[in-house]
Amino acid sequence: MNRNHMFLVAALVAAALLIQAQVQRENRPQQPSGRFQIFDLSYFSSVKGAPAQYTDAFRIDTDTGATWRYNSVVGTDGKLVEQWVKTDEPQAPK
Repeated sequence: MNRNHMFLVAALVAAALLIQAQVQRENRPQQPSGRFQIFDLSYFSSVKGAPAQYTDAFRIDTDTGATWRYNSVVGTDGKLVEQWVKTDEPQAPK
């Protein structure tokens, strides 16, 4: 088999695999999204003076629009405190 034939066979195999993958993707049942969605968000805040960039995890209630930010701090007793804090409530410093 010469080089052109090998290239043609490889191209046909690749095309067949791509078509098969697309058909499998289209036939996969769609799963409904849950009520709560969690995502990472980068944002700028200048609450403490100079603007700073933060990246945090947020949870949104898709029914009500309520939003929480994931907060984790080490308490005065040395224990890790993890919680979801509503975004309209005062938040503990990082």
